[in-house]
Amino acid sequence: LVRRKGLEADRHLLRCLFSYVDFSTGEPPNTNSKDYYQIQLLKQECSNLLGKPSFVSNLTYAIDHPLHQQKVSLRNFKKD
Repeated sequence: LVRRKGLEADRHLLRCLFSYVDFSTGEPPNTNSKDYYQIQLLKQECSNLLGKPSFVSNLTYAIDHPLHQQKVSLRNFKKD
């Protein structure tokens, strides 16, 4: 689907993946975690997008425009 629809599909997929992952624990999930497979898909998708010129804009768009059901705002995380 992403290959056929392009930029908008890439953005939407990233938004969905970021929105359904609970980042509040700050810990990597184990295989029993309910977010484990979403995180694996998010990592895979980010790896696939690294070679595309739109990667940075898609990533920032996904973070800046979360879906309404996003569990934890990524803006709350600060780099120490």
